Amino acid sequence: MFQGADFRVLGLLALFLVAGLILRSGVGHRAPKALVPATALGEQRFLLNNDGFTVVYDTNVKSPVCVRYTLLPGRSKKPDRTAGTVFPDNRFAGNLQPKNADGLILMPLVPALALSQIYGEDIRARCYLATSMALRSDSKLAILWENTWRVESELAAATSGRVEIAAGPVFSDPAPTTNDGTSIPYAFFKIISSYATGETRAFIFPQAPVSDSLSDYLVSIEKIEMVTGIDFSEFKQPKSE
Repeated sequence: MFQGADFRVLGLLALFLVAGLILRSGVGHRAPKALVPATALGEQRFLLNNDGFTVVYDTNVKSPVCVRYTLLPGRSKKPDRTAGTVFPDNRFAGNLQPKNADGLILMPLVPALALSQIYGEDIRARCYLATSMALRSDSKLAILWENTWRVESELAAATSGRVEIAAGPVFSDPAPTTNDGTSIPYAFFKIISSYATGETRAFIFPQAPVSDSLSDYLVSIEKIEMVTGIDFSEFKQPKSE
């Protein structure tokens, strides 16, 4: 007979299954859900589904490890929030936190302005939840990150096509931590893929970047897979609307 713990395990598995089916279904008029590579999930990693973007949160490093979102050339109907959020939704507004004792500050991984223009204003607050942000130390990194948001939005507008993005922090093993045990990334990655042009660009930005040019941080998707352990083979395949 099943014990209480067995039912809890089965319940969690059922939630993951429902979340996966919803993410892949594109039911009705929902905006496309950002798919998360299966290799990004694990025993200590949880799928957080938000309107317009998806986060994989790792309880060991106390940080998101991968975010996925889609930019579209026009405004979409506001999607229904999927029912597969299995991590307790007790997130706080990370943007209200000052620099900590280590001189670090939380940086949002998803573009609140661009996503709110597509999916509605309600999404803004969720972009600034602590589970949607990672620790950064250098203000130049924040500027470079914002420049990639501009590239994504301009690409979607110029091509009138869908743009898929994957992004997240990169951690060493073991990674240094703050006093509360949050792991500090040594770099951040981003993959930008246009369905209209078939073009894909991949970047790795160190915590203390030197150059102001995005092109100086271009890398291969294979490089990102190597440093994150996540399979992004989806981005290597031909794109079609």
